[in-house]
Amino acid sequence: MLILSSLLVTNIFPIIGYSLELNQLEHGNRRDEESKLTSTFDSLIESNQTQESSEDLSISSSGETTDNVEAEGSDKQGLEDAPISAVELPDDPNIISIDKIFQTPIGTSTSILENGKLLQLNPAERSQRGAIWSNKKISLLSDFTFKSYLYLGNQRDRAGDGMTFTLTGDPRMASNPSQVIGSPGMGIGSYSTRSGQPYIANALSIEFDTYKNSGSSDRMDREITADNRGHGHVAFVTPKPNNNNYSGEHTGVTVAPTFLSNGTWRLLIIKWDAEQRSLTYDLEGVGRSSRIIPDLIRQFGSTEVNWGFTSSTGTFFQENAVAVTRLPSNVTSTADVKVNDSDYGAIAEAGGNDKITIRNTLKVEGDFLEYKKMQTSIDLPQELTIPEHILINGNQIDAKDILITGNRVTLNLTDYFIAGDTLIIELETTLQEVIPEKVLTMHFEYLENENLIEQSNEINLKIAKLKEIDIHVYYKDKDSQIDIAEMKTITGKIGEKYKETPIDVEGYVFDSDSANTEGIFSENTEDTRGAS
Repeated sequence: MLILSSLLVTNIFPIIGYSLELNQLEHGNRRDEESKLTSTFDSLIESNQTQESSEDLSISSSGETTDNVEAEGSDKQGLEDAPISAVELPDDPNIISIDKIFQTPIGTSTSILENGKLLQLNPAERSQRGAIWSNKKISLLSDFTFKSYLYLGNQRDRAGDGMTFTLTGDPRMASNPSQVIGSPGMGIGSYSTRSGQPYIANALSIEFDTYKNSGSSDRMDREITADNRGHGHVAFVTPKPNNNNYSGEHTGVTVAPTFLSNGTWRLLIIKWDAEQRSLTYDLEGVGRSSRIIPDLIRQFGSTEVNWGFTSSTGTFFQENAVAVTRLPSNVTSTADVKVNDSDYGAIAEAGGNDKITIRNTLKVEGDFLEYKKMQTSIDLPQELTIPEHILINGNQIDAKDILITGNRVTLNLTDYFIAGDTLIIELETTLQEVIPEKVLTMHFEYLENENLIEQSNEINLKIAKLKEIDIHVYYKDKDSQIDIAEMKTITGKIGEKYKETPIDVEGYVFDSDSANTEGIFSENTEDTRGAS
């Protein structure tokens, strides 16, 4: 309050008031565009053992390969050597980074691009072959769901050969994983094209086959008579020492109504029903089918399998790519966030000093959990404080189970899990640094023995646009409270400083104020009053 004393024994009394200019909240997700890699291969190694004739329409015997097809070198390409994908990622905020999920790719054609979100099995080049396998096995004694987008190029009737999603208990995975790859061309990196050629053992593939091999020596697809236009098909195939037969190779066949290789991303959902021993695929725009596996040991040699993808091209080719939205684990992990006492959601808006609670709802099924080191981890943005409280099912977690490295918070969960139960994990923190309209993106990672098993959905915390405050300065006669000067308005944003110096009013002297003539703009700032 500003108080001025009048030379005429009349006093003024200024009053500062305020008004808020509220800005519309934007609730849409903001996504940073992924930077594209601009480097290419210095050279592409063309193996003379790679099948090139499986897509050449002028050659009837297009399924032949040489007798000694070796698995390509398994050195993982650095990003500086990686090819550029011809396709952009699908517009889906749920696409997850998979660079920690897989082993080193087999062959030189497979790359992980777009900051870990795009798995390119091969570029659109001839004579490619690749495979990539999960670091961790999944149990077939529990249900799982896998979701991803598939891209099969844009070659239409000149596409070949395709890709597979494969489950395998191949024993070489433990001793020599770089050999777990099938034949090129018609083999799509999974099957054997003739006796003596490589194949993936103890496996079941879901093939997305863009080329119909129906020649005299490449006869594996002759039984798919419905594909008379060469659109391609989806089917279950069991890799074996020789898959190049006239019949009996495919089950659950769905012929594509249009070309599989038509320049579009297609949503793929794969579900495993442990009780029914049923594997189901559902490919967007194509259809769905299921396969019963009555004897897991006979099919896979185990009740636990690795999962992954294989691909190949021949004379005809296409880019084969995958973008994953849900991993095929026996774990479900969901993230959400709330501000102060609001409800939880995947998107929230907050301002400086707001209390932020980040929640992870986690359910793990399977055997032998007591022998696994189970953890959940999250990288907190620098704008958030280190959590003041961390709760599991409403109780404070033991300090020995908390590891904080920089902004990364890792929680050891082994002592808290009971198989099949759900854990509710809550991290209570504070928004301390405010950059208006910045979006903070977070997700949880579930790890077993320090290997990434499942990644939650992303949550977005948007920092609100700063509100503008109008503080009104009034000059009043101390006794009569009559205005003796024009009201003055001071405008600023919440968090900014302000200071008002009393003006000279003819015939008056400053007497007193309302004690808020300087301070920081806030929603609680009151009018300033001065008296003279």
